[in-house]
Amino acid sequence: SVNSIASSDANIVILGESGTGKDMIAQIIHEQSWRSDESFISVNCAAMPENLLESELFGYEGGAFTGALSKGKIGLFEAASGGTLFLDEIGEMSPALQSRLLRVIENHEIRRVGGVNNIPVDVRIICATNSNLEEMIQAKTFREDLYYRLAVFTLKLPRLADRQDDIIPIAELFLKELNDKYNTRKRFSDITKETMKNYSWPGNIRELRNVVERIFVVSRGDELVFTPVPTASYGEFFSERPNPLIVNDDMTLREFMDSVESQYIKKVLDECGGVVTEAAKRLGVHRSIIYRKLNKTGTEIERES
Repeated sequence: SVNSIASSDANIVILGESGTGKDMIAQIIHEQSWRSDESFISVNCAAMPENLLESELFGYEGGAFTGALSKGKIGLFEAASGGTLFLDEIGEMSPALQSRLLRVIENHEIRRVGGVNNIPVDVRIICATNSNLEEMIQAKTFREDLYYRLAVFTLKLPRLADRQDDIIPIAELFLKELNDKYNTRKRFSDITKETMKNYSWPGNIRELRNVVERIFVVSRGDELVFTPVPTASYGEFFSERPNPLIVNDDMTLREFMDSVESQYIKKVLDECGGVVTEAAKRLGVHRSIIYRKLNKTGTEIERES
């Protein structure tokens, strides 16, 4: 488990598709470790060229290269000493930098670019990648000895759609951040929670965060409503579900919301065998609301005694 891994000081490799929350897991591991009072520093190895990444990681002495600061600069290994360094997209690191990283792990010291002195560092390294490192080892593009020094523990994160129980807690976490930031008390409607749990989330946690931020801004009142719209990014919701939602291009926003709501109620009602009381319980509403919503759209249902 994450808790037991966090309590050790071993290096970790986190595997998973883009957007599955590898950076979040890395930070959670840091916060639950004995290094939590020290720095957690993240760097994306794919976001900068090799020479710039080298100077960022190891720092440099004054005058080490054209444009270098005259006083030099400490690198991220030094800045994170005592804490955790998160290396995202480790599979994109060049062979030369892989060799330098291996020496840091083995000797617990770094040498700045242009420097002659070795500087002790005490850093826990957590790496993440969506690449297949074992295939890269076979192709000789990733060092096998480095892989085994990094992957003392390996965590594989499944797609968000395969972690249904995690969807609402993560969404609630993002919503809490927004409520704290803007001093609001917004909340998810029950239909929103149910829709989130059944949506496919092709963009994983990154998409979930974006959706929470978007409905936080556009929803009226304190109750947040999420209904995936039929655009390229959300087409999967409509095309791959057994009973796709019916949407007309000339609908107003209110008509669209009413249509999606009534179709979803009908879907849940069908799954409950037409028992309104049971459907109301699943939807988190009083059964009178179901009668009112469906009668509004001209759908007649038998009233229960």
